[in-house]
Amino acid sequence: MGNDKTISVIMPTLNSEKTIEKSLKSIRSQDYDQSKIEILVIDGGSKDKTHSIAKKYNAKIIPNPKVQPECAKFEGIKFSKSKYALFLDSDEVLAKKDSISRKIKIMETQKINFLAFGGYRKPKKYSFINDYINIFSEPFSNFMYGVATDYRYFIHSLKSRFTVQDETKDFISFSYKKDKIPLFDMCASNILNLYEYKKIKNKLQIEDIPQIFYEITKKNRLFYVIKDDYIYHYSSDTLNKFLKKIKWRILSNMFFKDKTGAGFVNRENYSSNKYKKYLFILYGFSIIFPFIESIYKSIRYKNIYLLIHLPLTIYTVSLITYYYTRYLLRVPPKLTVYG
Repeated sequence: MGNDKTISVIMPTLNSEKTIEKSLKSIRSQDYDQSKIEILVIDGGSKDKTHSIAKKYNAKIIPNPKVQPECAKFEGIKFSKSKYALFLDSDEVLAKKDSISRKIKIMETQKINFLAFGGYRKPKKYSFINDYINIFSEPFSNFMYGVATDYRYFIHSLKSRFTVQDETKDFISFSYKKDKIPLFDMCASNILNLYEYKKIKNKLQIEDIPQIFYEITKKNRLFYVIKDDYIYHYSSDTLNKFLKKIKWRILSNMFFKDKTGAGFVNRENYSSNKYKKYLFILYGFSIIFPFIESIYKSIRYKNIYLLIHLPLTIYTVSLITYYYTRYLLRVPPKLTVYG
């Protein structure tokens, strides 16, 4: 491929100065040969110190004229000529210094093309909303997929939904069925064999980004998860910011899937269950079901902050109902920026 790098770290950014240094430092602190790692910062037009911080860590800055994060990942894949791509958002930090070396070793010894991360860990003294994100993700994703990504519960949560095929001290592998497909976005230090993926998708489109996991694993429906390798997630530092992220996901999936490479709508064709999403409205407006779930999970995970699930669910279904009405009336809103 004409490149001396083994792995490209693909990182979307947009005014990321608050968190990006932590993320870049965690990459440059890895025990893997740094001469074999390239960092690709795909930037949507930052006006803060994102560029200067990225240059400090010898990252290549690539413009992302379409601004949105999935578009950045699209540009990163096109630019990279490394064998492997590790996807890391600018608010995600590798916790273990051997994270990259272990991932590559597992990829090569097991001859696999995709390896998932080991879960999220909330940074100390960080917002309570991250407790919610690491258990529920957000209300709609929780309803559709139902896997807790908190590192303490992640593998157990996967075991409750998928069939274990193999387990060692380093990794665990699962099989999945067409009607129960796991959610793995290109972020969180998930790692992909780019050579093999580009053989499958030699004409990559933005809409393909949310489908990468399914494309690379659909032949045998197996996926691998690394053990004892969590990342710190400096996600929404305020409730208000999280509410904006929920709104962005709704708008992107409903109105702007071709511009943003929106996640759910661009991967739902891989599922045989086409109607479950419609039940979310009934689930949310029932009040009782999200209430029971919030009580159950707050007790199970010993975290009172998880009670926020009920109001967040009502907020989400209300937004979906409002914007779907606008969709039917052909009154599209303005596309917001996620970042």
